[in-house]
Amino acid sequence: MKEQVDIILPFYNEAPFIRQSLQSVLEQSYSNIRVILINDGSTDDGFSMIQDLVNDSRVTYIEQENQGFAQSLNKGISIAQSKFIARHDGDDIMDRYRIESQVEHLIRHPQLAAIGTAAKIIDESGNSSNGSNGPRMIQHNTVPELLRFELTADCIFVHSSIMFNCAIIDKHLIKYDPKFSPMEDYALWVELFADPRFKVSNLTEALQNYREVTGSMIRRDQARNERVLKTIRKVALRKFLGRGRENGPRSWRQVYIRECLFLFKSAWKYSLVVFLSELFNLYRKHRSISYR
Repeated sequence: MKEQVDIILPFYNEAPFIRQSLQSVLEQSYSNIRVILINDGSTDDGFSMIQDLVNDSRVTYIEQENQGFAQSLNKGISIAQSKFIARHDGDDIMDRYRIESQVEHLIRHPQLAAIGTAAKIIDESGNSSNGSNGPRMIQHNTVPELLRFELTADCIFVHSSIMFNCAIIDKHLIKYDPKFSPMEDYALWVELFADPRFKVSNLTEALQNYREVTGSMIRRDQARNERVLKTIRKVALRKFLGRGRENGPRSWRQVYIRECLFLFKSAWKYSLVVFLSELFNLYRKHRSISYR
């Protein structure tokens, strides 16, 4: 029998998008799913848009007073009981084969604690957002050892695409901290995956449609977001370098040199093209970052 997948889907005032979002989950090719649908005190008519879908036996519907995104995610995780726990957002759209692809990958690679996917960026109407080179995409590294390094510079997953393997990582360790909002996901990846015991990866296929919404939380207060981002990066550096004190490296060059040393030790695992590409990507990321 197929493993059940619990899919955590919190939403708040997303009436224009929530029906399409939930439908994309219920129409997955992988049938053994449970959707933990959390209405975080919405004040719009979002529930009326999905009332018929909520009656699906695979949906566990929870309505609560507004507690915020991080706390809603934590509630969903506390309810989840499956070996595999996936994420989805109320304004995003799942590719029909996303859950099936991730489950298959985790079964083939049981040492992985989590797997994400690439994502296609869509606009508020659900259309592909195009750049100068075609449809805009979000793609992260796929090599576990290299993803750990990238934590010191940037988020390593499309948050709404992630699936946790709770045979490797205890679900009680998966706890989002509201003080890092709206980057609670990046803070959690640092907390969990700076630990070299936990290997993670990403699928190269764009199996999530990530919607860019005007006025979203991540776009509202750029000054605060920069402060939160810098704080998380400092935490990542201390964890990565094994330091328990506040004073970490003073420049991106010190970080880059340490990462290069590790890459050279692991070079035999990768093709020359991948190896050189990663060295360049690390350089490009770190040279533009202030850790102070």
